[in-house]
Amino acid sequence: MLSCFLAALHAQSPQFIHYTPGRQINDMAKDGDFLWLATNGGLVQINTLDGEMTFNNRSNSGLPINEITSVAIGPDGTRWLGTRIGLLRWQGNSITVLNPTSSGGNPVQLWIQKVRIDGAGHAWVSFPGHNANLARFDGQNWLVIDEEALFNGNSDFNTHPQAPGIWVLDGEENLFYRYNGSTLTTHPLPDNVDVDNWLVDALGEVWFLSGDQLGVPQGDNWMVEEMDLWPDGLTMSDDGTVWVASDFDGIHKRLPDGSWQTGYGNYLPFYTSNMQMEVSPSGALWFGTEEKGLYRFANGVLEKMTSAVADIPEGGVAQLEVIGTQMLWAIFDDHFNIYTMNGQYLSRFQDQQWEAIDGMSPNQPFWKCKSLAKDGLGRLWVAHFDEIYRYNGAWEQIPVPVEFNFGQVYSVAAEPNTNHIWIGGYGKIARYNGSGFQVFDAPAPTFTVRELCIDQQGNVWMPSAGVSDIVYRFDGQSWTLYTNLEMGLSEFALSVREVKVAPNGDVWVLTPYEFTRYDGATWEKFPLEAYQYGEFSTMAFDGSEKIWIGTYRNLCFSADANLQLIKIENESIHFYPYKTTPLPYPNITALAVDAHHNVWIGCENGGIAVFNENGVTLNADDAIDGNAQQRIPASVYPNPAVTQTTLEYTLPATSEVLLELRDAAGCLLLRQSGGIQQAGVQRWRLPLQHLPNGPLYWQLMSHDALASGWLLKQR
Repeated sequence: MLSCFLAALHAQSPQFIHYTPGRQINDMAKDGDFLWLATNGGLVQINTLDGEMTFNNRSNSGLPINEITSVAIGPDGTRWLGTRIGLLRWQGNSITVLNPTSSGGNPVQLWIQKVRIDGAGHAWVSFPGHNANLARFDGQNWLVIDEEALFNGNSDFNTHPQAPGIWVLDGEENLFYRYNGSTLTTHPLPDNVDVDNWLVDALGEVWFLSGDQLGVPQGDNWMVEEMDLWPDGLTMSDDGTVWVASDFDGIHKRLPDGSWQTGYGNYLPFYTSNMQMEVSPSGALWFGTEEKGLYRFANGVLEKMTSAVADIPEGGVAQLEVIGTQMLWAIFDDHFNIYTMNGQYLSRFQDQQWEAIDGMSPNQPFWKCKSLAKDGLGRLWVAHFDEIYRYNGAWEQIPVPVEFNFGQVYSVAAEPNTNHIWIGGYGKIARYNGSGFQVFDAPAPTFTVRELCIDQQGNVWMPSAGVSDIVYRFDGQSWTLYTNLEMGLSEFALSVREVKVAPNGDVWVLTPYEFTRYDGATWEKFPLEAYQYGEFSTMAFDGSEKIWIGTYRNLCFSADANLQLIKIENESIHFYPYKTTPLPYPNITALAVDAHHNVWIGCENGGIAVFNENGVTLNADDAIDGNAQQRIPASVYPNPAVTQTTLEYTLPATSEVLLELRDAAGCLLLRQSGGIQQAGVQRWRLPLQHLPNGPLYWQLMSHDALASGWLLKQR
């Protein structure tokens, strides 16, 4: 009965499921035994007592944006969120976007970099940029403060939810300001002090770090205490204990009586320079890191709060490729991690799990993955800058031809009929037949072949290198050049962005504003232009009759941005606007379609979504890895349930265990780790009070086995 109901539901309703990143924690806020984490993939709530996580994003919570830059909790439990589109006030189930305005009613910058709540319940916000304005919202009106005029150049502000007003640090003048919205007082710092980190306590006093010194408030001044470490991280527990953290010196605390204790004397597995710290009421210390997610320090043990399942990486999605029905490969472009030299790195999604391809297994690629292709045998090919990799259940490394200049390869494509591949490099292309390469010259010696596709006749197509309105075709003997005008495009179409071959053999050329089709004899421009939708960015085919197109715009969060996911079917056009559709991010950078007609959507930021107009089909049994996961015998009782139920299962081997719950639309509601569990019969009690009524899909995963099913939550 339940399965029939869900099948009918999926058959009728379009559905988005998000996989959003959470490794970069931008901010943290404490709310009793709960922590709220601001991430690029939404807002995460974690129960600090049992580790239960609840994920909130555009697909399941009403949030208008996934990127949350800052979070603060008001005295009444209201969540205040800083975003690129303004200040969000989340009261109960209602989310309101509050746009800062000046006294004359004129809008000021919408991008909220930081939000904090003072003892009066006022929300204070700052904006990005040097000497940007501060603003205060009292629940009804905005007060916008010209920082440069009032504070002589702000570098940071802070407050405490039990203290009045705010403190502002002026690093240039070496002093603090205290400001309540009307009265301003100055507080010069001690000599030879440069503040590295600071906080405001419940009494409204400032504590700061400066190198190996701790600034302890003494009335209107500070006493500077020398430490035997150089910490970056600083926080305070409710009893007045000061916690500090250092990459090299570990975790230490200063007790209220002024004495020091070492909590963890080892190197920390993350960088503390851009890190959030909070102490929960139980005394556990929590770290929100810039790149490695959430950590907890309790009872002398430092542990990472992730599970056997890795979360989706940060960064923009450069390319997607689907093998079979449920194995998704993605290249992520890491924009912020200087230690990978801005390389592109590869991840695989299968059985609801993200696996980073980290180069640790034999013949496995790591960063600098440039291009993906699949052949007719279901094998994945990876162009990896100076190597070629093939995956067919195991990785195989294939050297780049010696004729390739500098030994570099930038692109790979598969022939649709022979399963041979082509690669492109600097001034060269080559065909690989399984045993060796046949190398050809590119159209010019300095031509960098960053994209290839092969039509059903075996012709090689590529856009010109750099910004150009030219497409080249190679028939194995000579090159043919097509300009935009020859392809039926206008002079305003600009440079060629993609060349793709449809399943019926037609060649499609996509530019930022127009696109055209070649049927082997003539070119035909399609009657859709992107001038009002930003730019066309990428396209994918679902059979021969359906085309999906993403759009892109540099100022994608501006008020007049009109970004879309576009479907073309039998020459009819349907739009899915970002503003009214739960896409993870306005800018779409990659698209792929699987055998279930699910559209996988990669974004510039904010993660990946999977979409199906008839309901997403995500079934772990469809995986074609060749190493199907073992099923865990499991049952749920009672089912239906009201307040709680119990999951009983038999683990085949000792393993870390993870539980996920999703609603009928596939949106993730809860992810919770059960830690390391012994082989044999186990029971997991599931509280249901805070979950929505209706059918819930559960999935239990160990390292090499899984169980799944449905339960019904009733009132």
